[in-house]
Amino acid sequence: MRQHLIAQETGTIFKKWHQKISVALVFPNSYEVGMSNLGFQTIYSLLNTIEHVVCERVFLEKKSQANECISIESGRSLNNFDIIAFSLFIENDYLNLLHALALSDISMRTKNRQADDPLIMAGGVITFLNPEPVAPFIDFFFIGEAECLLPQLFERLDLSRTKKENLDQIESLSGIYIPERHHPGSISTKIHRQYISDITHFNTCSKVITPNTTFTNTFLIEVSRGCPHGCRYCAAGYVYRPPRFRTFDQLSNSIEIGKQTVSKIAFLGAAVSDLPFLNQLCEQVYQNKMTLALSSFRADAMSDHWIAAAVNVGVKTMTIAPDAGSERLRKVVNKGLTESDLLACVEKLVTSGIMNIRVYLMIGLPTETWDDIELTVQFCQKMQSVFVNASKANHKIGRMTVSLNCFIPKAWTPFQWAGFESVGSLKKKISYIKKVIQKLPNMDLQVDSPRKSHIQSLLSSGSQEVADLIEMAYRLNGNWSQALKASRDSIDKARELRSMDTIFPWDFIDQGISRDFLANEYRKALDAQTSRPCYDGCRKCGVC
Repeated sequence: MRQHLIAQETGTIFKKWHQKISVALVFPNSYEVGMSNLGFQTIYSLLNTIEHVVCERVFLEKKSQANECISIESGRSLNNFDIIAFSLFIENDYLNLLHALALSDISMRTKNRQADDPLIMAGGVITFLNPEPVAPFIDFFFIGEAECLLPQLFERLDLSRTKKENLDQIESLSGIYIPERHHPGSISTKIHRQYISDITHFNTCSKVITPNTTFTNTFLIEVSRGCPHGCRYCAAGYVYRPPRFRTFDQLSNSIEIGKQTVSKIAFLGAAVSDLPFLNQLCEQVYQNKMTLALSSFRADAMSDHWIAAAVNVGVKTMTIAPDAGSERLRKVVNKGLTESDLLACVEKLVTSGIMNIRVYLMIGLPTETWDDIELTVQFCQKMQSVFVNASKANHKIGRMTVSLNCFIPKAWTPFQWAGFESVGSLKKKISYIKKVIQKLPNMDLQVDSPRKSHIQSLLSSGSQEVADLIEMAYRLNGNWSQALKASRDSIDKARELRSMDTIFPWDFIDQGISRDFLANEYRKALDAQTSRPCYDGCRKCGVC
């Protein structure tokens, strides 16, 4: 299987191991998911540009066996590497992290490891939101954007030293968090998130091309980091502040690089529609006879000119994210979109020939009532009506897919003070919405699991005590129901609203954002008041 995957890759990096620090870069999920992740590919390339480092990729899932927990490049097992680096992007992969250690005969807990065991490090966006649930399993974390931190880190590591001596060497680096040297709950010693003010100094695009991903044979290009719109549930909109965009020349050059190997480009970013020269880039893709895919797009940014350009480059499916079906809840989340914006967008897309539309909605948002659920149902009916009528005019019809997701409070957002709604209540809301939508022609419904969302809420907002729950669930072969029965306190903590003076497990991290700013945004949310987007010259949140 390993050789089969390599044979279909373009851009695989092979380096000699002699006198180099060997790093196993582990994505605790499938190859297909990991290789679709541009952040993972970026770290792989970045580590291998360091002369005295050799980095190889490892992927594993829940059912992976020991003989599958090996590197793609050389087939070595994890315990043959000097460093094991976990790339973490979703809390639900935490069990796979423990599975990787167990398959490699490495103790799960840092305190139980041997002196000659590999150093275990971790990074990724969820680690600089809240690393605490997996802190007892990790020797050290790098907190923040890796491009400015990894080269410094590997300059200080020396294989001739002991593990303790290496930790001594890196402890003073800004952005390095060593859990065993930091008292849980302490906020007196801050770990400063690493941040790159100018992302135009480097390209972030695909390093390895393969057909075995979500984006089959597609060249991925990061066009921006962060988002100016300030949706109050979105961690990326706060921890990546202020938003940063790449230049036209830089992105144009990335397209030219991509066309040498594939015929499809994907623009990635939380604010793709805010890119001022997106039309020109689409035209370049079209002139190169390539096709284009885009991440979620704001409905109020879809001009007729841009949609025509999108159709030219082969865009067949578009995703819009109203987040909530009621006008009041869209103000609560600070979405900045009206129902008329959204319905007009659906009509424009279909009329222009984009026949498949995905719509993201959430339930369980702060202050949500059954009146809001009823308005969500009515909103879906209105969208379906506009979709079908516009399709009739085209004499062809596609599908509209509504993706219904459970709201999960995230660290470093205004909604970090909110609780997670009970699973039973969420199931009732889903059942009500499902009854209506299932009757609507040409509309599909994809539903998030309230139970899985509840588990994710525990893992994203927990302290180091949650590590016990994670380890118990792993030893019970992933049986979360049994593990949760023994952890009733954790369940109750996830559901409760937090007071404004609550000290969070993640408060020892300095994101640059003012706590007072986030608290004020939460109060405005409870009153359904909106805030203006992030803009140059603003000093309200503290980051700038």
